[in-house]
This record gives sequence, C-alpha cells and structure tokens, in this order.
Amino acid sequence: MVQHTTAYPTGPRVSVLIPAYNASSYIERTLDSVFAQTLTSYEIVLVDDGSEDSEELERILKRYDAVRYVRNEHRGAAAARNQGIQMARGEWVAFLDADDYWTARYLERQMELLQQSSADVVYCDAFLVADGRVAKRTYMDLAPTRCAVSPESLLAVDVGIITSGVITRKTLLDAVGGFDETITRGQDFELWFRLAKNRAMFVCNRMRLLYYTLSETGLSGNESSQVQRTLELLKIIEQRGGLTANELDALRHSRDHSLAELAVIHGKDAMLRGEFSRALEDFTAAKKLAGGWKLSTVCLALRTAPQVLQLAYRMRKLIR
Repeated sequence: MVQHTTAYPTGPRVSVLIPAYNASSYIERTLDSVFAQTLTSYEIVLVDDGSEDSEELERILKRYDAVRYVRNEHRGAAAARNQGIQMARGEWVAFLDADDYWTARYLERQMELLQQSSADVVYCDAFLVADGRVAKRTYMDLAPTRCAVSPESLLAVDVGIITSGVITRKTLLDAVGGFDETITRGQDFELWFRLAKNRAMFVCNRMRLLYYTLSETGLSGNESSQVQRTLELLKIIEQRGGLTANELDALRHSRDHSLAELAVIHGKDAMLRGEFSRALEDFTAAKKLAGGWKLSTVCLALRTAPQVLQLAYRMRKLIR
C-alpha cells in the first residue's frame, strides 16, 4: 500500500476517494488534477477494484508519495467507494472517478460554498469531454438543475448530479450506509435519494469545476440502456416503500415519462427497419403515456405516409 505522507494536526479536511478499474491509461491526469488543488488539506484514497492492469497502476502510483492505496477483488464501483469511505479520515468526502479530473480550484470553491451555505452536500457543473475533446455544452446544459434537491425533485429528475462533482459529510455517508452494492447501475442516484430522505441539505454550485468524461456508461451510452437503468432504479425505490404521497406522484410521473421515452426509442428503431405497424404501436403507446402534439403528428404520419417519415428521419440522422 502506498501511504499518505502528509501530516495534519486534526486530520485532512477532505478525503478524495477514487475507485479505479482498468484505469492506468488515464489515472495520472486524474491524480495530477488533485495534486494541483489550491486547497491542500486533503488525502487521496485510491481503491483498485480488481483491475486487470493493477501491475501498471501500481507502477504509476510509485511516482506519487501521497496516495493511500488498496487493491480489492472486483466487486464494482459501489463496493470500491464504500471501501474508500471506510478508509477516509477527513470530515468531508469528495468523490472522483478515475477518468474524470478537476480544475485547480475545485476543492477551494466547493468548500467555500459549503461553508457559506451550511449545507451537507455540494455538487457542481462540469465540462463534458468526449474523445479527448471538450464539448461546447456543459452537463447542466443537458441535465439542468431546476429546483432545490429533495426526494421529490430527484425522483422527478429535476436535478442533475455527477458523482465526481460531489462533496459530502462523511458522517452522513456513515449514517445511511454508503452506496448500495446490490445495485449494478445508478448507485449514485440511489444514494443521493437516501441522503435527501435523511434530510441532508444539498447546495448546487453552477460553476464548471469538473471535466466529466463521457463513456458508454455515461451520457453517450446507449439510450435504451440509460432509460432501462432509470426504470430499474425507480422500481427498487418504490418496492422499498416509505415514500410520501408527493414522492410517489413524482416517481410515477418519471416512470411514465421513461416508459414513453423507451417506446419512442423502440418506435424509431422499428421505423428505420421498415416495420411501420410496429412503429405505430410503439409511438401510440408513447402518446398515451406522455401526450403531446409531436407524438400525435408522428402517429398520423405513420398511418398516412410512413415511407416519407422514414426518409425524413434517416436524413435527420445523416445530417447529425
């Protein structure tokens, strides 16, 4: 284990938790962004989740004398983060995925806002990085935070939170039991929900302090897979019970919206294959769930001029 060598009279202020799985090709950029922070009272806890490139990762870590490192069997990101939480010595925990990286004033700006607001959790906006290039639009451009974080607003998907942009009190993570290791996708959303149910106060920092790398499991991932993940999470939360009437309303609204979105995705695929009857069934189902003139127009076009609609959609995809 590579041990942290910096001494703090009362312990580090922030514990930076980095779960790593096959991350040796980009971990240096991530670690360098932490060591460049203007706020220096932190420790780094890196948990290798049974990577296939652990030997190369450990070779890289020898260049750094301030990383606490542990290697576990491969059990997923939730288990790796929970291991990091157990090892953390700071009052605050900052999450950072191994393929993301921070601006130099990330910790400083986030901790300033926590102090000013007396909040328990802070999260920020992010630059989006795809294929090594920074996109023009930010995360909150695509997933805006429209209101304060609450169980209802989370269920209604009215807030967008990136794990690598979150700092929270360690005592709160301990109180709710950390990440749910039984959930394979979306453990972060489920944790934010439990924190909100536990009356944690969230504050949104609209500053762009993070570079968020898009991947097949991120915003650039398969649309259908993303919607399925949302539906699975909503089902888990509903089955656990304990929801208020308002929370149930928000959950059911999100479920109907997600089902409509999934029907549209399937309808588009069917239309591209020339299966117009199937496409009409899918778009009709989406219209019943979500309503709206656009879906009504698509259904009408599928009844009257399906080939024209198919051509128009293909041209639109080609232009994009």
